[in-house]
Amino acid sequence: MNTVTAIERKPIITRYPQTIAWSVLILSFGIFLVTCAASTFGVYWFFFESRVDLKANLYVARGGLRVDYGIDSSLVGARLTIEQDGVIRADETAQGYLTFEDNYSGQIIATIFILPNSTIRLTERSRPRFEWSNNSHVLQLSDVTGQIMVEVPLNVTRTVRIVLGTAYGEAVIDQPGTYRLDVSSSVLHFYTETDGRVALVRNALKQTFQVAAPLYATLDRESQTVVVQPLPYLVLTPEFRRKREMDIPAEEVVSDPNLPMGWACSIEPNRDTSKQETEPDPIYRRDISPDGRVALHMSRGTPVVDDNKFGHAEVGCLHNFDNVDVTNFTWLKIETRFRIQYQDLTTCGDLGTECPVMLELTYESAGVDAQGKAITTDYVWRHGFYINRPDGDTRPVICDTCLQLHDKVVGDVWYNYDSGDLNKLFTPERRPLRLKQIRVYSSGHVFDMMMESLRVVVGTVG
Repeated sequence: MNTVTAIERKPIITRYPQTIAWSVLILSFGIFLVTCAASTFGVYWFFFESRVDLKANLYVARGGLRVDYGIDSSLVGARLTIEQDGVIRADETAQGYLTFEDNYSGQIIATIFILPNSTIRLTERSRPRFEWSNNSHVLQLSDVTGQIMVEVPLNVTRTVRIVLGTAYGEAVIDQPGTYRLDVSSSVLHFYTETDGRVALVRNALKQTFQVAAPLYATLDRESQTVVVQPLPYLVLTPEFRRKREMDIPAEEVVSDPNLPMGWACSIEPNRDTSKQETEPDPIYRRDISPDGRVALHMSRGTPVVDDNKFGHAEVGCLHNFDNVDVTNFTWLKIETRFRIQYQDLTTCGDLGTECPVMLELTYESAGVDAQGKAITTDYVWRHGFYINRPDGDTRPVICDTCLQLHDKVVGDVWYNYDSGDLNKLFTPERRPLRLKQIRVYSSGHVFDMMMESLRVVVGTVG
């Protein structure tokens, strides 16, 4: 009896030594395999799948942009680096843009323009940690309302995937090009403007629709239906970049400084002939902007050095429409993007006519004379922009032939101007019948400006 009790009380490791040994060996080998697999996966993930944040810079072009991080809120009037989950709001007078910069090459891989009455939340901005990874740059915006424009350069070295999320659908971009998203409380409009590009619109039901250029998609919030159709407008002015130059680097484009066919430029030196030999003429050319865009560059003199030394001069470029009839279109507007890099005069000079950027549309309007005979009359619409108006400046903010006050914008950043429907601004007797020309000019003493685009747009759908 005592012998049996002693045997039963022996430790299990003593009773089953071989079983325990094999169990420990198998368990150790299993842990070894798991460790190897985890290490291999971890190394692979780190070198090929891990990501780092892209640098996101916010530039204010007009007014102030509200930037919120939870309970922290600030009004930004200049450049600011934006962090993850930052919410950016533009009121009716403000606008700006975000640039996303590759941490390694320094290349700007996308620009998102935030127009008035718009909101976005930046939820992701990342790129692969190492250059050998084949993964894309990823930008994700959520809670988008209002109007934004997205540009992905043609020379990006890695695919850029951009997701624009709203409360009831999203747009997905993974090709270079120019795109626009308009979001109201009930309808989403997504425009693909660059030829040969395709983007996607996805509704809340996860149904996906292709939007190839030149098309746009309309997503109805209530029904979740998506309709893809041709653009409801027509651009009447050629780009400063020729058609054949659209897919080549900016440096090759500006090797030919002349503007494309359809544009003509001229300079007006100082009217005082006694000073024409001692003062520089203004110049114009196609050039590359500081952030790599092809633009029309107009300048005169050297900032600061030549202040208060020169008299008046002017340089301008125009496109002739050959009296194109616009009566079959319901709206007409002018869109342009420019940056004023310098001006020495305050506001637009003593008469409100010397702005570093002036737009001028010449057109014919139909009417009748005193005898009831049909006649046409030439009219000119002008509008100016400036960056320099110190406190206490009393110079006029409108010219004597202008219908609207000139606009003050921020210097050294891109500004998007949209005139709105000019037919609503003109009285019935001054509404355009035929367009004659659109002109941009710089006027003053010392100035420097770059213009990336100038578009006269007509359409039949609002």
